[in-house]
Amino acid sequence: MAPITDKDIERCYRLGVAFANGEKTFREATDEAASGGMNKASARDYVRNVKYMRDGFAFKRTISAKAARHYLSNIPSDFGDLGMQAALKALEGHIEYYEKLQSVVLHQQRSILSEFRARPVADGSLRGLTKLMQEFDEDVRRAAESLQAIRTARLAAAERKPTKIVVTLNVFIRNPDVVAEALFRAKGTCEYCKRPAPFARLRDGTPYLEVHHKLPLAEGGEDSVENALALCPNCHREAHFGLLKDRFKE
Repeated sequence: MAPITDKDIERCYRLGVAFANGEKTFREATDEAASGGMNKASARDYVRNVKYMRDGFAFKRTISAKAARHYLSNIPSDFGDLGMQAALKALEGHIEYYEKLQSVVLHQQRSILSEFRARPVADGSLRGLTKLMQEFDEDVRRAAESLQAIRTARLAAAERKPTKIVVTLNVFIRNPDVVAEALFRAKGTCEYCKRPAPFARLRDGTPYLEVHHKLPLAEGGEDSVENALALCPNCHREAHFGLLKDRFKE
């Protein structure tokens, strides 16, 4: 059997992404992966492993240390930070399966796993945290579209303790007078939906509203009263995640 080359690994990863995203059938992806001379059985494993890693499955088919490094290096840009955390979990399960099966320690694989786990989230900004939350919403959507039997199988195999990652944030030091003035101006009424604040703060009994920047600070917006809105929690969430969130900038 011919050795698996760097080009084979790169091709299998690219085609595995296409298969995972539904852009190619499994057969189309594996046939193309094997067209460069790679053993077809290996091509099937290497293509399928991309989807297993994205979904957090502890795959049982083989993958070389070099391929594991290539996949982990590219998964964040293709599937986001949550996809990366799922891939790390999948690789850990793969390592544990093979070590138990063969009574060996996969030193290279474990070294790669430790290396990538030590890396912080790539985008160290507030916008990066928002992106992480959006990717989680997308993961929930995909999970909801799965067959219940598949989802139940994943739940049965899933860890009950969540994975913890390091997120480094660049935080804007906001002017407290802007917040206080916006809340004073609103007089307990949401400045978007015009409804009264939904409840009072436990701390001091004042109406609970949240101050939102119409043009976000991360996009160059000013920390000024003119750029601020006092919003109820529902409108504030809509301003960040709603389908028509751009209307809050008007």
